[in-house]
Amino acid sequence: MQHGTDLVLSKNNNTLCTVESLPVEVLLKIFMHNTEFMRNTELNDPLHNRLHDARHSSQVCRLWRESLLGSPSVWGRLLDLGYYNKARVEWREELFSRVGNALLWITGYVSVSTAPLLYSVLVKKWQNVQILDITCLLNLVVCNGDREIWPFLTREAPSLESINLQHFYYYGQPHPHESSSVMLFNGFAPRLRDFHDSSGSIDFESNAPWLATLHSLRLYMKPAIPGTMSILKSTPQLRSLHATGVGEDTEFMDYIELDIPPLMHFECLELIGCPTFLTLLLESIPLPSKRPALRRLHIGSCLHRHCDLPPETLQRMRRACDKWIQAYFDDFPPQSIHVSEHGQQHIHKLIIGDSRAGLQLMVVDSGHPFIPMLGTSSAFSAVTHLRIHPGPQLAFWAPLCKAFHSVIELSVEGSGAKTEELFDIVNQLFLFPSLRTLQWDVEGMDLFPKILIFLEHRASIGSPLSALCFKPVDIDRPSDAHRDRLHKIVGLVLRATP
Repeated sequence: MQHGTDLVLSKNNNTLCTVESLPVEVLLKIFMHNTEFMRNTELNDPLHNRLHDARHSSQVCRLWRESLLGSPSVWGRLLDLGYYNKARVEWREELFSRVGNALLWITGYVSVSTAPLLYSVLVKKWQNVQILDITCLLNLVVCNGDREIWPFLTREAPSLESINLQHFYYYGQPHPHESSSVMLFNGFAPRLRDFHDSSGSIDFESNAPWLATLHSLRLYMKPAIPGTMSILKSTPQLRSLHATGVGEDTEFMDYIELDIPPLMHFECLELIGCPTFLTLLLESIPLPSKRPALRRLHIGSCLHRHCDLPPETLQRMRRACDKWIQAYFDDFPPQSIHVSEHGQQHIHKLIIGDSRAGLQLMVVDSGHPFIPMLGTSSAFSAVTHLRIHPGPQLAFWAPLCKAFHSVIELSVEGSGAKTEELFDIVNQLFLFPSLRTLQWDVEGMDLFPKILIFLEHRASIGSPLSALCFKPVDIDRPSDAHRDRLHKIVGLVLRATP
Protein backbone atom coordinates (compact mmCIF):
# COMPACT_ATOMS: atom_id res chain seq x y z
CA MET A 1 0.00 0.00 0.00
CA GLN A 2 1.48 3.34 -1.08
CA HIS A 3 -1.25 5.81 -0.14
CA GLY A 4 -3.99 5.94 2.48
CA THR A 5 -6.57 6.22 -0.31
CA ASP A 6 -5.60 2.77 -1.57
CA LEU A 7 -7.03 1.05 1.55
CA VAL A 8 -10.59 -0.03 0.78
CA LEU A 9 -12.93 -0.80 3.70
CA SER A 10 -15.97 -1.81 1.68
CA LYS A 11 -17.50 -1.66 -1.77
CA ASN A 12 -21.16 -0.91 -2.45
CA ASN A 13 -22.54 -0.06 -5.88
CA ASN A 14 -18.99 0.44 -7.16
CA THR A 15 -18.41 3.22 -4.62
CA LEU A 16 -15.20 3.03 -2.66
CA CYS A 17 -15.32 3.68 1.07
CA THR A 18 -11.81 4.65 2.08
CA VAL A 19 -10.12 5.19 5.38
CA GLU A 20 -9.80 8.86 4.55
CA SER A 21 -13.57 9.17 4.47
CA LEU A 22 -13.78 8.29 8.15
CA PRO A 23 -13.83 11.28 10.50
CA VAL A 24 -10.70 11.57 12.61
CA GLU A 25 -12.88 11.30 15.72
CA VAL A 26 -14.06 7.85 14.59
CA LEU A 27 -10.51 6.70 13.92
CA LEU A 28 -9.40 7.84 17.36
CA LYS A 29 -12.35 6.04 18.91
CA ILE A 30 -11.22 2.84 17.22
CA PHE A 31 -7.61 3.32 18.29
CA MET A 32 -8.66 4.04 21.88
CA HIS A 33 -10.88 0.97 21.98
CA ASN A 34 -7.95 -1.16 20.87
CA THR A 35 -5.95 -0.01 23.90
CA GLU A 36 -8.51 -1.21 26.47
CA PHE A 37 -6.75 -4.20 27.94
CA MET A 38 -9.75 -5.35 29.97
CA ARG A 39 -11.74 -5.84 26.76
CA ASN A 40 -8.83 -7.00 24.68
CA THR A 41 -8.23 -10.44 23.24
CA GLU A 42 -4.79 -10.54 24.82
CA LEU A 43 -6.42 -11.85 27.99
CA ASN A 44 -6.89 -15.07 26.05
CA ASP A 45 -3.89 -14.64 23.77
CA PRO A 46 -0.58 -13.96 25.54
CA LEU A 47 1.04 -13.19 22.18
CA HIS A 48 -1.20 -10.21 21.53
CA ASN A 49 0.60 -6.95 22.21
CA ARG A 50 -1.39 -3.70 22.41
CA LEU A 51 1.72 -1.56 22.05
CA HIS A 52 2.74 -3.35 18.87
CA ASP A 53 -0.77 -2.84 17.48
CA ALA A 54 -0.56 0.89 18.07
CA ARG A 55 2.92 1.10 16.58
CA HIS A 56 1.95 -0.85 13.46
CA SER A 57 -1.24 1.19 13.10
CA SER A 58 0.84 4.37 13.08
CA GLN A 59 2.74 3.01 10.06
CA VAL A 60 -0.29 2.22 7.88
CA CYS A 61 -0.66 5.64 6.25
CA ARG A 62 -0.09 9.33 6.83
CA LEU A 63 -3.60 9.90 8.16
CA TRP A 64 -3.31 7.16 10.76
CA ARG A 65 0.18 8.24 11.75
CA GLU A 66 -0.80 11.86 12.22
CA SER A 67 -3.88 10.83 14.19
CA LEU A 68 -1.96 8.51 16.51
CA LEU A 69 1.07 10.74 17.04
CA GLY A 70 -1.25 13.60 17.86
CA SER A 71 -3.11 11.56 20.50
CA PRO A 72 -1.11 11.19 23.73
CA SER A 73 -4.13 9.45 25.32
CA VAL A 74 -3.56 6.39 23.13
CA TRP A 75 0.07 5.98 24.20
CA GLY A 76 -0.73 6.75 27.84
CA ARG A 77 -2.83 3.59 27.97
CA LEU A 78 0.00 1.35 26.83
CA LEU A 79 2.40 1.49 29.76
CA ASP A 80 2.68 -2.24 30.27
CA LEU A 81 5.85 -2.98 32.22
CA GLY A 82 6.61 -6.10 30.21
CA TYR A 83 6.36 -4.29 26.88
CA TYR A 84 8.60 -1.40 27.94
CA ASN A 85 11.12 -3.58 29.70
CA LYS A 86 11.84 -5.40 26.44
CA ALA A 87 12.02 -2.24 24.34
CA ARG A 88 15.27 -0.56 23.32
CA VAL A 89 16.21 2.54 25.28
CA GLU A 90 15.67 4.79 22.23
CA TRP A 91 12.22 3.35 21.54
CA ARG A 92 11.28 3.57 25.22
CA GLU A 93 12.22 7.27 25.32
CA GLU A 94 10.23 7.86 22.14
CA LEU A 95 7.18 6.24 23.70
CA PHE A 96 7.43 8.35 26.84
CA SER A 97 7.67 11.48 24.69
CA ARG A 98 4.40 10.50 22.98
CA VAL A 99 2.60 10.18 26.32
CA GLY A 100 2.89 13.88 27.11
CA ASN A 101 0.55 14.84 29.95
CA ALA A 102 -2.05 12.16 29.20
CA LEU A 103 -3.70 9.94 31.79
CA LEU A 104 -1.76 6.69 32.32
CA TRP A 105 -2.70 3.03 32.47
CA ILE A 106 0.15 1.13 34.16
CA THR A 107 -0.10 -2.65 34.02
CA GLY A 108 2.09 -5.73 34.27
CA TYR A 109 4.42 -7.60 36.59
CA VAL A 110 6.81 -5.91 39.00
CA SER A 111 10.11 -7.77 39.14
CA VAL A 112 13.79 -7.00 39.61
CA SER A 113 14.00 -5.83 36.00
CA THR A 114 10.74 -3.85 35.83
CA ALA A 115 10.70 -2.22 39.30
CA PRO A 116 13.13 0.60 38.32
CA LEU A 117 10.97 1.40 35.29
CA LEU A 118 7.80 1.50 37.39
CA TYR A 119 9.46 3.70 39.98
CA SER A 120 10.74 6.17 37.39
CA VAL A 121 7.24 6.55 35.92
CA LEU A 122 5.59 7.02 39.32
CA VAL A 123 8.16 9.66 40.33
CA LYS A 124 7.31 11.78 37.31
CA LYS A 125 3.68 10.92 36.61
CA TRP A 126 1.86 9.68 39.75
CA GLN A 127 -0.65 12.53 39.43
CA ASN A 128 -1.56 11.24 35.96
CA VAL A 129 -2.12 7.57 36.85
CA GLN A 130 -5.68 6.56 35.97
CA ILE A 131 -5.34 2.77 36.20
CA LEU A 132 -2.72 0.89 38.21
CA ASP A 133 -2.97 -2.87 37.73
CA ILE A 134 0.22 -4.61 38.85
CA THR A 135 1.30 -7.97 40.20
CA CYS A 136 4.40 -8.04 42.34
CA LEU A 137 6.57 -11.13 42.12
CA LEU A 138 7.64 -12.11 45.63
CA ASN A 139 8.59 -8.92 47.51
CA LEU A 140 10.35 -7.21 44.64
CA VAL A 141 9.04 -3.71 44.99
CA VAL A 142 12.25 -2.05 46.13
CA CYS A 143 14.77 -0.81 43.64
CA ASN A 144 18.10 0.92 44.19
CA GLY A 145 17.95 0.18 47.89
CA ASP A 146 15.78 2.98 49.24
CA ARG A 147 13.28 3.45 46.45
CA GLU A 148 9.90 1.94 47.23
CA ILE A 149 6.51 1.90 45.58
CA TRP A 150 4.46 1.89 48.76
CA PRO A 151 4.96 5.62 49.61
CA PHE A 152 3.25 6.61 46.36
CA LEU A 153 0.03 5.08 47.64
CA THR A 154 -0.02 7.59 50.46
CA ARG A 155 0.06 10.55 48.07
CA GLU A 156 -3.00 12.29 46.69
CA ALA A 157 -4.33 10.54 43.59
CA PRO A 158 -6.45 13.07 41.67
CA SER A 159 -6.69 10.97 38.47
CA LEU A 160 -6.80 7.43 39.88
CA GLU A 161 -9.94 5.49 38.89
CA SER A 162 -8.91 1.86 39.33
CA ILE A 163 -6.21 0.16 41.38
CA ASN A 164 -5.55 -3.58 41.44
CA LEU A 165 -2.66 -4.90 43.54
CA GLN A 166 -1.83 -8.58 43.61
CA HIS A 167 0.82 -10.27 45.79
CA PHE A 168 1.80 -6.77 46.86
CA TYR A 169 4.49 -6.95 49.53
CA TYR A 170 6.76 -4.19 50.68
CA TYR A 171 9.30 -3.51 53.37
CA GLY A 172 11.21 -0.62 54.83
CA GLN A 173 7.95 1.08 55.82
CA PRO A 174 5.76 0.30 58.86
CA HIS A 175 3.40 -2.56 58.09
CA PRO A 176 -0.19 -1.24 58.01
CA HIS A 177 -1.38 -3.85 60.51
CA GLU A 178 1.26 -2.63 62.96
CA SER A 179 0.06 0.98 62.89
CA SER A 180 -3.18 2.53 64.06
CA SER A 181 -4.15 3.83 60.65
CA VAL A 182 -2.80 4.38 57.17
CA MET A 183 -3.97 7.34 55.11
CA LEU A 184 -4.09 5.94 51.58
CA PHE A 185 -3.94 8.60 48.86
CA ASN A 186 -3.72 11.16 51.67
CA GLY A 187 -7.49 10.77 51.78
CA PHE A 188 -7.88 12.26 48.29
CA ALA A 189 -8.88 10.08 45.33
CA PRO A 190 -12.15 11.62 44.09
CA ARG A 191 -12.34 9.57 40.87
CA LEU A 192 -11.53 6.19 42.38
CA ARG A 193 -14.16 3.57 41.56
CA ASP A 194 -12.35 0.21 41.84
CA PHE A 195 -10.08 -0.74 44.73
CA HIS A 196 -8.76 -4.29 44.58
CA ASP A 197 -6.14 -5.53 47.03
CA SER A 198 -5.73 -9.30 46.66
CA SER A 199 -2.72 -9.51 48.94
CA GLY A 200 -3.94 -8.33 52.33
CA SER A 201 -0.82 -6.17 52.61
CA ILE A 202 -2.61 -2.85 52.72
CA ASP A 203 -4.80 -1.52 55.51
CA PHE A 204 -6.45 1.88 55.65
CA GLU A 205 -8.88 3.98 57.59
CA SER A 206 -12.40 2.56 57.47
CA ASN A 207 -13.89 6.03 56.98
CA ALA A 208 -11.52 7.27 54.28
CA PRO A 209 -13.28 9.89 52.10
CA TRP A 210 -12.56 8.09 48.82
CA LEU A 211 -14.59 5.07 49.97
CA ALA A 212 -17.77 7.08 49.41
CA THR A 213 -17.46 6.85 45.61
CA LEU A 214 -16.25 3.25 45.28
CA HIS A 215 -18.17 0.93 42.96
CA SER A 216 -16.04 -2.21 43.34
CA LEU A 217 -14.08 -3.43 46.37
CA ARG A 218 -11.86 -6.50 46.69
CA LEU A 219 -10.26 -7.27 50.05
CA TYR A 220 -8.12 -10.04 51.48
CA MET A 221 -9.14 -9.87 55.12
CA LYS A 222 -6.94 -10.92 58.02
CA PRO A 223 -8.13 -11.90 61.49
CA ALA A 224 -9.12 -8.36 62.52
CA ILE A 225 -12.30 -8.79 60.52
CA PRO A 226 -14.85 -6.55 62.29
CA GLY A 227 -12.65 -3.48 61.96
CA THR A 228 -11.96 -4.23 58.31
CA MET A 229 -15.58 -4.92 57.43
CA SER A 230 -16.70 -1.66 59.01
CA ILE A 231 -15.36 -0.21 55.75
CA LEU A 232 -18.74 -1.13 54.26
CA LYS A 233 -20.37 1.57 56.36
CA SER A 234 -18.55 4.12 54.19
CA THR A 235 -19.35 2.70 50.73
CA PRO A 236 -22.92 3.80 49.82
CA GLN A 237 -22.22 3.54 46.07
CA LEU A 238 -20.80 0.01 46.23
CA ARG A 239 -21.91 -2.32 43.46
CA SER A 240 -19.51 -5.24 43.84
CA LEU A 241 -17.77 -6.81 46.84
CA HIS A 242 -15.22 -9.63 46.73
CA ALA A 243 -13.86 -10.56 50.16
CA THR A 244 -11.62 -13.42 51.23
CA GLY A 245 -11.34 -14.16 54.95
CA VAL A 246 -8.18 -15.78 56.24
CA GLY A 247 -6.80 -16.72 59.62
CA GLU A 248 -7.98 -19.50 61.90
CA ASP A 249 -8.78 -17.05 64.69
CA THR A 250 -11.89 -16.06 62.79
CA GLU A 251 -13.48 -19.39 63.74
CA PHE A 252 -13.72 -18.24 67.35
CA MET A 253 -14.52 -14.61 66.75
CA ASP A 254 -17.56 -13.28 68.58
CA TYR A 255 -20.29 -12.05 66.31
CA ILE A 256 -20.47 -8.27 66.13
CA GLU A 257 -23.32 -6.17 64.81
CA LEU A 258 -21.81 -4.12 62.00
CA ASP A 259 -24.92 -2.03 61.31
CA ILE A 260 -24.12 -1.58 57.62
CA PRO A 261 -26.54 0.82 55.88
CA PRO A 262 -28.48 -0.42 52.81
CA LEU A 263 -26.33 -0.65 49.70
CA MET A 264 -28.85 0.58 47.15
CA HIS A 265 -26.67 -0.17 44.10
CA PHE A 266 -25.36 -3.57 45.15
CA GLU A 267 -25.39 -6.31 42.46
CA CYS A 268 -22.38 -8.61 42.95
CA LEU A 269 -21.19 -10.51 46.05
CA GLU A 270 -18.26 -12.93 46.16
CA LEU A 271 -17.12 -14.33 49.52
CA ILE A 272 -14.59 -17.01 50.43
CA GLY A 273 -13.79 -18.00 53.99
CA CYS A 274 -14.67 -19.97 57.09
CA PRO A 275 -18.31 -20.33 58.27
CA THR A 276 -18.02 -17.61 60.92
CA PHE A 277 -16.62 -15.10 58.42
CA LEU A 278 -19.32 -15.92 55.87
CA THR A 279 -22.12 -15.76 58.40
CA LEU A 280 -20.98 -12.42 59.76
CA LEU A 281 -20.90 -10.79 56.33
CA LEU A 282 -24.03 -12.47 54.92
CA GLU A 283 -26.01 -11.46 57.98
CA SER A 284 -24.65 -7.94 58.15
CA ILE A 285 -25.07 -6.78 54.55
CA PRO A 286 -28.70 -5.74 54.15
CA LEU A 287 -30.81 -6.59 51.12
CA PRO A 288 -32.97 -3.53 50.41
CA SER A 289 -36.32 -4.16 48.72
CA LYS A 290 -35.56 -1.63 46.00
CA ARG A 291 -32.21 -2.54 44.49
CA PRO A 292 -30.64 -3.67 41.20
CA ALA A 293 -30.77 -7.34 40.26
CA LEU A 294 -28.24 -9.49 42.14
CA ARG A 295 -26.25 -10.51 39.07
CA ARG A 296 -23.53 -12.52 40.75
CA LEU A 297 -23.44 -14.54 43.97
CA HIS A 298 -20.35 -16.64 44.74
CA ILE A 299 -19.91 -18.18 48.20
CA GLY A 300 -16.91 -20.39 48.96
CA SER A 301 -16.56 -22.05 52.35
CA CYS A 302 -13.54 -23.77 53.86
CA LEU A 303 -13.19 -25.37 57.29
CA HIS A 304 -10.23 -25.70 59.62
CA ARG A 305 -10.19 -29.37 60.51
CA HIS A 306 -9.66 -28.88 64.24
CA CYS A 307 -12.74 -26.67 64.56
CA ASP A 308 -16.02 -28.07 65.87
CA LEU A 309 -18.75 -25.61 64.97
CA PRO A 310 -21.73 -25.39 67.31
CA PRO A 311 -25.18 -26.15 65.82
CA GLU A 312 -26.34 -22.55 66.29
CA THR A 313 -23.48 -21.33 64.10
CA LEU A 314 -24.48 -23.68 61.30
CA GLN A 315 -28.12 -22.66 61.59
CA ARG A 316 -27.20 -19.00 61.35
CA MET A 317 -25.05 -19.76 58.34
CA ARG A 318 -27.90 -21.67 56.64
CA ARG A 319 -30.37 -18.85 57.20
CA ALA A 320 -27.87 -16.25 55.97
CA CYS A 321 -27.07 -18.26 52.83
CA ASP A 322 -30.74 -18.96 52.14
CA LYS A 323 -31.49 -15.25 52.21
CA TRP A 324 -28.93 -14.47 49.52
CA ILE A 325 -29.58 -17.53 47.36
CA GLN A 326 -33.29 -16.77 47.38
CA ALA A 327 -32.60 -13.15 46.44
CA TYR A 328 -30.53 -14.32 43.48
CA PHE A 329 -33.23 -16.77 42.39
CA ASP A 330 -35.88 -14.03 42.69
CA ASP A 331 -33.90 -11.91 40.25
CA PHE A 332 -32.80 -14.78 37.99
CA PRO A 333 -35.13 -17.80 38.32
CA PRO A 334 -32.87 -20.83 37.77
CA GLN A 335 -33.12 -22.58 34.43
CA SER A 336 -30.51 -25.17 35.31
CA ILE A 337 -28.27 -26.00 38.26
CA HIS A 338 -25.12 -28.14 38.14
CA VAL A 339 -23.47 -30.00 41.00
CA SER A 340 -19.94 -31.26 40.41
CA GLU A 341 -17.10 -32.59 42.52
CA HIS A 342 -13.46 -31.92 41.79
CA GLY A 343 -10.65 -33.66 43.64
CA GLN A 344 -6.88 -33.25 43.65
CA GLN A 345 -4.77 -35.24 46.10
CA HIS A 346 -6.41 -34.70 49.50
CA ILE A 347 -8.38 -31.60 48.55
CA HIS A 348 -11.93 -31.96 47.29
CA LYS A 349 -14.22 -29.20 46.10
CA LEU A 350 -17.96 -29.39 45.63
CA ILE A 351 -19.32 -26.72 43.29
CA ILE A 352 -22.95 -25.77 42.79
CA GLY A 353 -23.71 -23.30 40.02
CA ASP A 354 -26.28 -22.18 37.49
CA SER A 355 -26.35 -22.06 33.70
CA ARG A 356 -25.67 -18.31 33.49
CA ALA A 357 -22.58 -18.58 35.77
CA GLY A 358 -23.96 -15.96 38.12
CA LEU A 359 -24.34 -18.38 41.03
CA GLN A 360 -21.51 -20.45 42.48
CA LEU A 361 -21.44 -22.17 45.84
CA MET A 362 -18.11 -23.85 46.50
CA VAL A 363 -17.25 -26.05 49.47
CA VAL A 364 -13.66 -27.13 50.14
CA ASP A 365 -13.33 -30.32 52.26
CA SER A 366 -15.93 -33.03 51.81
CA GLY A 367 -16.48 -33.22 55.57
CA HIS A 368 -17.71 -29.65 55.71
CA PRO A 369 -21.00 -29.33 57.66
CA PHE A 370 -22.12 -26.75 55.10
CA ILE A 371 -22.92 -29.60 52.69
CA PRO A 372 -25.70 -31.38 54.62
CA MET A 373 -26.91 -27.97 55.74
CA LEU A 374 -27.62 -27.07 52.10
CA GLY A 375 -29.70 -30.22 51.88
CA THR A 376 -32.26 -28.64 54.20
CA SER A 377 -32.33 -25.37 52.27
CA SER A 378 -35.58 -24.18 50.73
CA ALA A 379 -33.79 -21.98 48.18
CA PHE A 380 -33.43 -24.81 45.63
CA SER A 381 -37.06 -25.95 45.75
CA ALA A 382 -37.90 -24.24 42.44
CA VAL A 383 -35.05 -25.81 40.44
CA THR A 384 -36.39 -28.01 37.61
CA HIS A 385 -33.23 -28.93 35.67
CA LEU A 386 -30.20 -30.46 37.39
CA ARG A 387 -26.83 -31.64 36.03
CA ILE A 388 -24.62 -33.85 38.23
CA HIS A 389 -21.00 -34.91 37.86
CA PRO A 390 -20.34 -37.34 40.75
CA GLY A 391 -16.92 -37.77 42.35
CA PRO A 392 -15.08 -39.70 45.10
CA GLN A 393 -17.04 -38.08 47.96
CA LEU A 394 -20.47 -38.70 46.44
CA ALA A 395 -21.84 -40.62 49.44
CA PHE A 396 -21.29 -37.61 51.68
CA TRP A 397 -22.82 -34.87 49.55
CA ALA A 398 -25.54 -36.79 47.71
CA PRO A 399 -28.14 -36.13 50.46
CA LEU A 400 -28.05 -32.42 49.64
CA CYS A 401 -29.93 -33.38 46.47
CA LYS A 402 -33.00 -33.63 48.68
CA ALA A 403 -33.22 -29.86 48.31
CA PHE A 404 -33.90 -30.30 44.57
CA HIS A 405 -37.28 -32.00 44.99
CA SER A 406 -38.86 -30.19 41.99
CA VAL A 407 -36.36 -31.45 39.40
CA ILE A 408 -38.05 -32.80 36.27
CA GLU A 409 -34.92 -33.23 34.11
CA LEU A 410 -31.67 -34.79 35.32
CA SER A 411 -28.39 -34.90 33.36
CA VAL A 412 -25.66 -37.27 34.55
CA GLU A 413 -22.04 -36.88 33.44
CA GLY A 414 -18.84 -38.77 34.09
CA SER A 415 -18.02 -42.45 34.24
CA GLY A 416 -17.07 -45.21 36.61
CA ALA A 417 -18.40 -46.69 39.82
CA LYS A 418 -19.44 -43.33 41.31
CA THR A 419 -21.98 -42.81 38.55
CA GLU A 420 -23.38 -46.26 39.30
CA GLU A 421 -23.46 -45.41 43.01
CA LEU A 422 -25.40 -42.23 42.25
CA PHE A 423 -28.40 -44.17 40.98
CA ASP A 424 -28.29 -46.48 43.99
CA ILE A 425 -28.50 -43.43 46.25
CA VAL A 426 -31.30 -41.88 44.18
CA ASN A 427 -33.33 -45.07 44.61
CA GLN A 428 -32.53 -45.46 48.31
CA LEU A 429 -33.44 -41.88 49.22
CA PHE A 430 -36.15 -41.55 46.57
CA LEU A 431 -34.57 -38.36 45.27
CA PHE A 432 -36.17 -36.28 42.53
CA PRO A 433 -39.77 -37.51 42.96
CA SER A 434 -40.95 -35.32 40.04
CA LEU A 435 -38.27 -36.56 37.62
CA ARG A 436 -39.53 -37.18 34.08
CA THR A 437 -36.46 -36.90 31.80
CA LEU A 438 -33.01 -38.45 32.17
CA GLN A 439 -30.15 -37.19 30.00
CA TRP A 440 -27.45 -39.88 29.65
CA ASP A 441 -24.08 -38.18 29.15
CA VAL A 442 -21.98 -40.93 30.73
CA GLU A 443 -18.97 -42.18 28.77
CA GLY A 444 -19.53 -45.62 27.26
CA MET A 445 -22.38 -48.07 27.85
CA ASP A 446 -20.91 -50.24 30.61
CA LEU A 447 -23.19 -48.69 33.20
CA PHE A 448 -26.33 -48.87 31.09
CA PRO A 449 -27.71 -51.94 32.94
CA LYS A 450 -27.75 -49.80 36.11
CA ILE A 451 -29.88 -47.22 34.26
CA LEU A 452 -32.29 -49.94 33.21
CA ILE A 453 -32.70 -51.06 36.80
CA PHE A 454 -33.28 -47.45 37.86
CA LEU A 455 -35.91 -46.85 35.16
CA GLU A 456 -37.70 -50.11 35.92
CA HIS A 457 -37.69 -49.35 39.64
CA ARG A 458 -39.22 -45.90 39.12
CA ALA A 459 -41.94 -47.40 36.94
CA SER A 460 -42.68 -50.11 39.55
CA ILE A 461 -43.30 -47.56 42.33
CA GLY A 462 -45.62 -45.43 40.20
CA SER A 463 -43.14 -42.68 39.33
CA PRO A 464 -42.11 -43.55 35.77
CA LEU A 465 -39.92 -41.41 33.53
CA SER A 466 -41.22 -40.27 30.16
CA ALA A 467 -37.94 -39.74 28.27
CA LEU A 468 -34.43 -41.17 28.16
CA CYS A 469 -32.11 -38.94 26.12
CA PHE A 470 -28.82 -39.89 24.48
CA LYS A 471 -26.17 -38.05 22.54
CA PRO A 472 -26.73 -38.60 18.81
CA VAL A 473 -23.65 -40.86 18.60
CA ASP A 474 -25.02 -43.08 21.39
CA ILE A 475 -28.67 -43.40 20.40
CA ASP A 476 -28.10 -46.71 18.57
CA ARG A 477 -25.69 -48.23 21.10
CA PRO A 478 -28.15 -49.99 23.47
CA SER A 479 -28.31 -53.70 22.65
CA ASP A 480 -31.48 -55.40 21.40
CA ALA A 481 -31.98 -56.98 24.82
CA HIS A 482 -31.72 -53.57 26.48
CA ARG A 483 -34.16 -52.06 23.99
CA ASP A 484 -36.68 -54.82 24.70
CA ARG A 485 -36.59 -53.94 28.39
CA LEU A 486 -36.92 -50.23 27.62
CA HIS A 487 -39.99 -50.86 25.43
CA LYS A 488 -41.71 -52.60 28.34
CA ILE A 489 -41.63 -49.37 30.38
CA VAL A 490 -44.96 -47.78 29.55
CA GLY A 491 -44.72 -44.22 28.22
CA LEU A 492 -40.92 -44.12 27.98
CA VAL A 493 -39.49 -42.54 24.82
CA LEU A 494 -35.87 -42.67 23.62
CA ARG A 495 -34.60 -39.39 22.16
CA ALA A 496 -31.37 -38.06 20.68
CA THR A 497 -30.38 -34.61 21.97
CA PRO A 498 -27.53 -32.32 20.88
